[in-house]
Amino acid sequence: MNSETLQQNTEQFLEQRQKHVNALVRLWTSSVPNAHLPTADNFFGWIDTFGIEVAAAGIQRTSSKARKCEREHCPMDGSDLERYATGTMKRLGMEAGFVRK
Repeated sequence: MNSETLQQNTEQFLEQRQKHVNALVRLWTSSVPNAHLPTADNFFGWIDTFGIEVAAAGIQRTSSKARKCEREHCPMDGSDLERYATGTMKRLGMEAGFVRK
């Protein structure tokens, strides 16, 4: 593989990775009922560690949990949301065989 091909592959990979992060950010902002938005590093870390499907499922479950907590008058703060999302993704990833214990 020559350096030009390697550079093109790297650029394509980074472009696709950014698209995935953008999609997760949109999912988070449209579904999680809190003004908190995790950093880009969080989203990149979730994709790199768990993959896009597990990360998206984890965000959806986090959204459900956050709404339930709000209804019970004990809303989750930003760090709680991030911890819950990461823990949920880890559990989902282990169930799917993507993450080691």
